[in-house]
Amino acid sequence: MRGAHPAGADAVVLATFHGSKGLEYPVVFLAGLASPFRLTEKQDRVIVSEALGIGPDVVDLAARAVYPSHLKLAVWEHSRRAMLAEEMRLLYVAMTRAMDRLFLVASTRSKPDAPDARLVRIVEEASQRPGESVPPYRVLSAKSHLEWLLQAFASEFPTEATALLGLPHTPAAQRTARPPDSATPPYWTVLRVFPSDVQIGQPGSEPTAPTPTPVPEVPLSSPVSQVKAALHDPPTLYRFDGSSRAPAKISVSELKRRKAPELEGEPGEPAQDDDGPLPPDRFADPADEDGRRLRVRFGVLKSVDLEMKDLPMPAQSAPGVAKPAVHVLLPNEVGTAVHSVLRYLDLASAAADPSADEILRQIERQLSMHMLTDDEAAAATGFAEPVAAFAKSALARRILASGAQVFREIPFTLSASCEALYAGVPDAGAFAPEDRVMVQGIIDLWFVENGYGVLVDYKTDRIEGSDEVVAQTLRRRYAAQLDYYAQAIEASTGVHVAERVLWLVRRGKAYRT
Repeated sequence: MRGAHPAGADAVVLATFHGSKGLEYPVVFLAGLASPFRLTEKQDRVIVSEALGIGPDVVDLAARAVYPSHLKLAVWEHSRRAMLAEEMRLLYVAMTRAMDRLFLVASTRSKPDAPDARLVRIVEEASQRPGESVPPYRVLSAKSHLEWLLQAFASEFPTEATALLGLPHTPAAQRTARPPDSATPPYWTVLRVFPSDVQIGQPGSEPTAPTPTPVPEVPLSSPVSQVKAALHDPPTLYRFDGSSRAPAKISVSELKRRKAPELEGEPGEPAQDDDGPLPPDRFADPADEDGRRLRVRFGVLKSVDLEMKDLPMPAQSAPGVAKPAVHVLLPNEVGTAVHSVLRYLDLASAAADPSADEILRQIERQLSMHMLTDDEAAAATGFAEPVAAFAKSALARRILASGAQVFREIPFTLSASCEALYAGVPDAGAFAPEDRVMVQGIIDLWFVENGYGVLVDYKTDRIEGSDEVVAQTLRRRYAAQLDYYAQAIEASTGVHVAERVLWLVRRGKAYRT
């Protein structure tokens, strides 16, 4: 069984698709590929989805009938597609465990003179699209891993696929694909075996099954002696160990912290920020004998907030009146509050009256409209002067001059190469060239000026030193982050980002990267 054999020993390992993740073996057999997917049962009276909610049946008492509601059909289709996506990921994991040889085994209801009718239809349709990708409707209609594999196989090798099913006008049940150079061993071999072809011997006797056709060697660039030596000492770790540990999706902020460990601790802003002491009776460390308050570092639960918060109701906050803070916000919470003020800021009104009083009036208005909580409004009032400095800056005038071509708080998802994404990340591991990861983020603001994009990102970092020191620090911390923001803008709109600006709120200055 899996894990019960010493490393390097000749042994057979039995493992599930899930259990094999992160491992590699010289030879891998994937069995049961024709087993049907276990999808959500449509005949269940109630289907539950985290994304869409509860989908019940409709019970028509007058007609004495039960039928699925539109919501249930939507929930079922959403769940079915999610399960198919997971099955496809598992198939990819299983097929990539093989280092040298991969055997794909499936048992069907085919007979020598009567192949499976459904598989025949799949192969015949795929054979009519040589070299094309499998269409989405066919991917979604598949009932097993075998159907996916046959569709892809038949579109590339239609003759071999029909031979595999024993269809007419195919000369043999075994077909082999060879490289253009006939002297090179074949790439793969397909073989049909029926129960009548196998003989089971008596206990203690030698099996009398026909001698199988030798599996051809896959062309290798390494000398044969090196390959044979490696087979006697198979690796226990996956060559691309980074891909087995990397998440399928990552936020730009999380990636920033991984590349710069000193920034860890603040989901929104760097750990160097210091917006005041931690409030009493909050996050005390019992092991701290002298009672010192320790700053909390969110190194375990990143991008996960399980704290239950009451929604600000009108009875709690009279319009235009900010209540005293219930507790002092953490640095990242202060950064979020300032970002919210800038997000909803009426920039035209603020630029017409760039005073702290005008900013305070806008904060009160945002509070009355429940754009801010009481604590956020209380924290943001301390930034009235810096926000006013932004309103009267040259950058604000440029934003207003661009008219309707201003875009605030734009979420994005970007597909990126794992090798490039994790370059420079400590202990990231190795990745295959085709490994990719989804990068998510939110762009504070960007606008179009003279046909080119200008990217703006607000920062509340507390950085001491000259402007040159501040600029170098900001570039080191955020250059990679802005690179992904610019890529997202250019990929989604086609607008080239010609300028990237970091607005440092505490200094009231713009720094270009």
